[in-house]
Amino acid sequence: MKTSNKIILTVGAIPVVIVVLMLLVLRVMLPGNVSSSGDEASSKKFNQSFTVTPGGTLSLETDIGSIRIVGTSDNSVSVTADIQGQKEDVSHFEITAHQQGNDVRIEGKDVGLESRPGRWFSKFKVAYTIQVPRQYSLRLSTAGGEVSVSDLEGSVSGMTSGGDVDLKGVKGDVELATSAGDINVENSAGKISMKTSGG
Repeated sequence: MKTSNKIILTVGAIPVVIVVLMLLVLRVMLPGNVSSSGDEASSKKFNQSFTVTPGGTLSLETDIGSIRIVGTSDNSVSVTADIQGQKEDVSHFEITAHQQGNDVRIEGKDVGLESRPGRWFSKFKVAYTIQVPRQYSLRLSTAGGEVSVSDLEGSVSGMTSGGDVDLKGVKGDVELATSAGDINVENSAGKISMKTSGG
């Protein structure tokens, strides 16, 4: 009888083990626990420099990103961009920069935006830091991000679809607009036209 009881207990325990294993498998397979390679955190950096002389123009157009530009005494345009977010988002964002004469043009494009409509709500960030000669002009456009310009004697024009605008020590004419953000101007001269739709 004792042997029979042991057999019954062993057989009866098998379904319990199976149930436990199934629960563990289901827990791993739940949407909140599934992680594809595209959801992994990732980052990359863009660096490029150009030899120029004062009097040129930097044009920057980007689908997203904050922009910080500083005037220096160097005869060069130095571009650095930090890109951070999910692996798929980072891999689909491309930055190109080229020089034509004394001017430099930079473009930041999300080549996969149409196939991922909810992607702007992810933790995706692009931050441009650019150094230019003080006697250099700027044309800037970003679909979302802060714009900061300091120590510049050339003209500045452009817009951001969402973000603060900060000017410090800008001596040239300025025409900037933001769809949503604050505007701060310090120690700047020249004709300044600033517009904000909210902030």
